[in-house]
Parts: sequence; C-alpha cells; structure tokens
Amino acid sequence: MRKDYKVIIDNETVSKLCELLPEGFDVYEGVLQDNYIFWDTSTIKIGRCKPRKYIMVRAFYKNCWSSGLELIATDSLKKVKEFEAMLREWEEEREQENIAYEEKMKMEALS
Repeated sequence: MRKDYKVIIDNETVSKLCELLPEGFDVYEGVLQDNYIFWDTSTIKIGRCKPRKYIMVRAFYKNCWSSGLELIATDSLKKVKEFEAMLREWEEEREQENIAYEEKMKMEALS
C-alpha cells in the first residue's frame, strides 16, 4: 500500500474537488470549516501525487479566530472509516449540546 499524501489546502481546492465529484462526497459540519470525505477518487491527481482511492479533508485548529484544511489522500478504507466515525461522534455530541441548550432556553422562558 502506498504512503498517504498530506498537504495543507485552501477552500478553493475543496470547491474544485466538490465540482469534480458532485455526488461522490460527504460533508460533516465543523466549527469554522467543514470536514469532507471524497469517495472513489482514483482518477483525481493532486499535484505530483499519484491518485489514491479516497480523499479526506480535515479542518484543524490554528488559533481562536481561524482554522485550516488538510487534505489526506489514502488507499486505506480503514483510515477513512475511522475518520468518518470520529466525525459522526462529533455530530452526535453537538446535537446533544443543542438539545440541552434549547431545553434550557425553554425553561428560562417559562420562569
């Protein structure tokens, strides 16, 4: 198996990937930037890197005002599934926080 390819990218690169694979990706809402998983990317070449089966775009913390995006091209379905599981867990945690906040606001409005 080839080594994963990692590079820092910008929003324009993500937009281009979304245009190239309009139905071949999943988006996971992030705080400042979203996270992406692109499926079946074996025809997409990034720079000098040979194509990989999957591309993950991970938002990462820079400082309290901004975050960046890291592209990870891999052939490992296991790594993609682990990334996907982590993103789904974060979504569930945010959903629980939102529900708790809404309930708190309702209780305060009734008081």
